[in-house]
Amino acid sequence: MRQEQTFREFMRLEEAISNWFKIRNSRDLDQMGRFAGLHKTRLATLQNVLQQGLDSLKQELVKVDVRPARAHADVYAECRDFDVALVWMERVWEYYREKFDQRSDNDTLGPLLEAADEVVWSCYSEVFIANYNLPPQVTQGPAPLSYVAPDYSPATWEADKLSPSELRQGSDIQGLETFLQTLPIPVLRLPPWCVHAPWWLVFVAHEVGHNIQRELDLKSVFEGVLEKACLDSGRPQKPDAERWKRWSQEIFADLFSTVMLGSWAVRAITEIELAPKEEMVQSRGAGYPTPIVRLKLMASTADRIGLEGTAALEGLELDELSRGNPITEVDMTLVEPILDAALDILPSTTVALKNIGGLKGALSAFNNDVNYWREHLPQNPPNPLRSLRTPRLVVCGALAAWEDVTTLNKMQRQDVLPVLAKNTIETLRKSGPAGDRAKAPAMPEARKHGAELAAWLLNAARGLGSQKQEG
Repeated sequence: MRQEQTFREFMRLEEAISNWFKIRNSRDLDQMGRFAGLHKTRLATLQNVLQQGLDSLKQELVKVDVRPARAHADVYAECRDFDVALVWMERVWEYYREKFDQRSDNDTLGPLLEAADEVVWSCYSEVFIANYNLPPQVTQGPAPLSYVAPDYSPATWEADKLSPSELRQGSDIQGLETFLQTLPIPVLRLPPWCVHAPWWLVFVAHEVGHNIQRELDLKSVFEGVLEKACLDSGRPQKPDAERWKRWSQEIFADLFSTVMLGSWAVRAITEIELAPKEEMVQSRGAGYPTPIVRLKLMASTADRIGLEGTAALEGLELDELSRGNPITEVDMTLVEPILDAALDILPSTTVALKNIGGLKGALSAFNNDVNYWREHLPQNPPNPLRSLRTPRLVVCGALAAWEDVTTLNKMQRQDVLPVLAKNTIETLRKSGPAGDRAKAPAMPEARKHGAELAAWLLNAARGLGSQKQEG
């Protein structure tokens, strides 16, 4: 009877998960009500992980010795381990379910997230579909899943970062967060201020860059590139190579966003980094370069690919701001040598970051397209030509249009900004390529992950039981 009680809980959770996937797949529609397959890879991957996890746990539950001769207390304790593992399997599902289900908010969050999904896909899939000399072993995984949470800035959670706080909170299974670093679907948190200002979806490109660096296995490679560029620079004052290595992930994401969005990535970061001089030469976090170094790297990158990065600084004299701070002065002299190495073909790879966004040398066409949306989004924009690149052009045009609106008086801004926000969201929702997104996921890998997750949860639950008994 005790074993059957746990089996019934398995059946409840299995049915709840199965019904949810049916609902989510039935809602994966375009604006005409037709199946779109926009979340096909994410949903299929997550479903396979969860289903295999449940199947693996059930296979182990069958093996529990329930013969009459066995002590009842031992049976109860063993079944309780499965109950704990099952609760955590449900929490993993709920973590993703809440984020998918924000798309059911048809009034506010749903439209914004559909717009964000197009920008994510435009930045993420460009790398794989255009196949800019990627090594043959690289495969495309699920694109990051965007959602809105009450935090100030965008962020991504990937397979090798700390696990989401929702999964850590209240955890009495030590080490769960370490294993959950391997969850198969990255998520991308958007701040609530994007809801009424969707032009700030330009920051999505930076967050996607983190995922691309992981999927192309470029983290240690890029660290090495920055370290070598520092040591080979020949500067009289020895650069702090370790500090540049600590900055490497944020630098990669910044450069990625720049090759995807050109000068508008620079303009966006200028908006959030601008501060008094004393703050511009201080790092805002251990993983970030100082603001002026960050802006110099991005502006110079855009200049190098022909997309007018320095002009986007709008007269901000970065070199002048660095004067008087010896450490920052040295860092600024390293920018060009760093970019020489960072944007070219990376060691032991076939990847050149300067080419990965497909915009190199496209200044005229890029500016024409961005200006087209800059002009039309505040008014009555036409339906966009659906393509992989269009969402990026639209979101850059929206930021450009917002910049124009800032020159109006307050009453005019109050009239124009809501229209611009609404038009930006609606245009983005219709801007990406039609049809299924990405190839079918690698189901054997997803099932393998599910089995590993189940085994880990069960072992952790058994360890928890021992800890309680010892206590």
